[in-house]
Amino acid sequence: MCNKLIILFLVCAFTAVGTSSAAELHDPTRPDNAIVAPIGEPVARFVVSAIFVSDNRRVAIVNGKTVTTGDRIGSATVRAIDTHSVKLHYRNKIIHTRLELAKVRE
Repeated sequence: MCNKLIILFLVCAFTAVGTSSAAELHDPTRPDNAIVAPIGEPVARFVVSAIFVSDNRRVAIVNGKTVTTGDRIGSATVRAIDTHSVKLHYRNKIIHTRLELAKVRE
């Protein structure tokens, strides 16, 4: 009877040690120091896919929309169109968005 109690005690002791150390194990699928981004208004992305410049007119295609100086893209306003970039006024800042060149497949 005494041997059964000792065995039962040892089994319980080892089980308790195993569960307490399991709580300290590192999960390899989770990053060590994950930083959670604050939830807020999403950052606007402006993609210039084409710019057309002539003597009397400048036109750009931004986010699939044809725009000229003074036009609005969401809450941004087109301030200037250069040969390789579009200048936008967005949230009290001036943003220079360059023309994205298409990659040529060979």
